[in-house]
Amino acid sequence: MQLVPHQPASRPAEYVLADWSYRSAPERMAFLRSVVEDAAQDTRIRAFAVAIVSAHGFVARDYENHARLLLEWVQGNIKYVPEEGEILQDPRKTLELGFGDCDDQVLLLATLFASVGLPYRFVLAGHAPVRSPWRAAKTAQPVRWVEGTRCPVADWKHIYLAVGWPVHDPRHWAWADPSEKDAPLGWDVFTGPLRQRNFALAGTEDGAAAPATPGIPEWTSIARDIFLYASAGVISAVVSTLILDALKHRR
Repeated sequence: MQLVPHQPASRPAEYVLADWSYRSAPERMAFLRSVVEDAAQDTRIRAFAVAIVSAHGFVARDYENHARLLLEWVQGNIKYVPEEGEILQDPRKTLELGFGDCDDQVLLLATLFASVGLPYRFVLAGHAPVRSPWRAAKTAQPVRWVEGTRCPVADWKHIYLAVGWPVHDPRHWAWADPSEKDAPLGWDVFTGPLRQRNFALAGTEDGAAAPATPGIPEWTSIARDIFLYASAGVISAVVSTLILDALKHRR
């Protein structure tokens, strides 16, 4: 299978973003989406995506299988190579080179999805600071953010995708991580074993919220904090009473 030619001269082959670290996560994802939407309009990309699917027998409207085949192609043909700083490759450049980091792999896969009409969302994984009431220092809790939902404050470490189907009214969503070799459609960094399936955004209204991240449920944390603070208040009151009684007896 021949790789498509590199991008036209009107688009840069790569983006060196000196201010990347100063942009918010939604701003970064908006920029990535603009790159994808431009590349997905290239008919060569569309033809390439159709060729990948057709190599295994094209079946119209078999959207889940189309997404799986496109994911497997990127995993098997685009080598993961880390980089210094933040350099984003145009998806057509990544096809030409045959390598890129996780950002580049995600941009390419998103472009292939978009070129055949599959809706997608960018997904970030990282750690959010959590201040524990019984510890002075902050602890870190694994957290996931799906593009289009409320974005928490976190130290983001990884990017991947959620892909949806049917095309015009997506009711099913699955994680798609192109940088993890052999990770099947539906697997992500929070699920553990590679073969465990974890369909994304299940049971949520149009993916309005990501599934709960592993850890203590929010209501449990609130109840625990109330108990701890109430206990501290009771202990403080008892100690104060004992001190006052001691002072009275001295008099």
